Amino acid sequence: MVGQRWAALGTSGRIVTVVSVIVLIALFLPWYGVSIGSLSVSVDGLHSYGLLTALGVVVVAVGVGANAPWVRGARLAGVVLEAVGAVAFLAAYHAAGSTSALSVSFGPEIGVYLALLASLVGVVAALNERRRAV
Repeated sequence: MVGQRWAALGTSGRIVTVVSVIVLIALFLPWYGVSIGSLSVSVDGLHSYGLLTALGVVVVAVGVGANAPWVRGARLAGVVLEAVGAVAFLAAYHAAGSTSALSVSFGPEIGVYLALLASLVGVVAALNERRRAV
């Protein structure tokens, strides 16, 4: 059953699915961090605009799991939400930088960049899937 559904997704659908799994993993990585001396604190993707990205992962999961005509649109909407959440998070926390005199550094971290890159690949794959369907 799972193998049949996986095969039915087609190449673009499988790419969107794999990308969304990568985005799901990235949600638990640090998205923003602050370091003062030896003390450091980070926030994962389940905060602020990262929740839009999490919502996008849920939409893609529903789109992959459903067997209905609107599935391609749901996958496209999901990966767009993933990308919008990552971009909005970066825009809101754009004050990346460091001050070496005070040994203070702050800024975006690997999770948000991974989520953004993966979701953009997913958007391209979903648009390609949609273009081929027309």
